Amino acid sequence: MLERNRCVQCLRCVRGIKAKDGRKIFAAVRRGPRVTIEVDRKLAAKLSDGEALKAMEICPVGAILKKKTGFAVPIGRRKFDKAPIGSDVEKGTGR
Repeated sequence: MLERNRCVQCLRCVRGIKAKDGRKIFAAVRRGPRVTIEVDRKLAAKLSDGEALKAMEICPVGAILKKKTGFAVPIGRRKFDKAPIGSDVEKGTGR
């Protein structure tokens, strides 16, 4: 599931998540301030649990969620709530 209100259009999912045959699951549609991320639902339905987990982990803001469990971790306790995106704390350097 893609939570568009959280998405910051970083394009990590577009570049990093592909089907076994190399086709992209996520795509950037439109340009400039109107860009949105879209999902190929047929390809996404074929993802294994491990591949879906990788898609969730690659998203820095948690916009990619597993259905029915996406909001299981309360706001403020999610990995992306603890430090600003791109900060040294997120990268593990502890600054």
